[in-house]
Amino acid sequence: MPHVQEDGTIGLENQLAVILLLEAAFGDPDRVATAEQKMQEIAQMNHWFHQYHAEFQVIAADQDWYPTAVQNALRMGLSEEMKDSFTYSDMPEELPVVVTVCQKWENWIRQRRAEKATQNFCAETGFASSPRPAATPKDPAGTVAGYTGPAPMNLSTGRQMISAEERAKRFADGRCLYCGGLNHKVADCAARKKAQTLKAAGAEVYEEITWAGSEESGNEQVN
Repeated sequence: MPHVQEDGTIGLENQLAVILLLEAAFGDPDRVATAEQKMQEIAQMNHWFHQYHAEFQVIAADQDWYPTAVQNALRMGLSEEMKDSFTYSDMPEELPVVVTVCQKWENWIRQRRAEKATQNFCAETGFASSPRPAATPKDPAGTVAGYTGPAPMNLSTGRQMISAEERAKRFADGRCLYCGGLNHKVADCAARKKAQTLKAAGAEVYEEITWAGSEESGNEQVN
């Protein structure tokens, strides 16, 4: 208000005079000392390089350091991941080149993080493509190598039915007429449901069946 004239004009020569007036009233009385303090505290930490560099430039503008000192301050504030990027390469001598190299490293780090995130997501959800396991070797009888018991029937060529004696024994013992297990019936047999699922998917399934079924299925054939 002291600079406003009676005719309403402002008694300042130009825009620079206005800026100097505002800085004198509200600015930092020792901007250089403040900038040096901030330069010691600034660090990239978990921020991206372009964010760190933008803030660094604002602070460096209030200093009159030599380019080498500014470059060293920039390097000291880099994140550990960014510093490790220069393990097998020399740090450029000119500050603009250092900035360019750091920006390239940042792009590479972003790309690798995205690739790792995709790989982890696929591994957790089962979408990751992986080679099929090698087929388990079988002996001529069609059983797993090392197994000495009777060979199961291949449903692709025929069906094997349990004997009437075995069915009667399972029924008397309260066992499942499909797998011979306890505490469940044919309709609830997990082995039966799994075999049906695999067969529907086109897999080669070996199983035994009975024509009589359970008391729930009557004389219906059980698969």
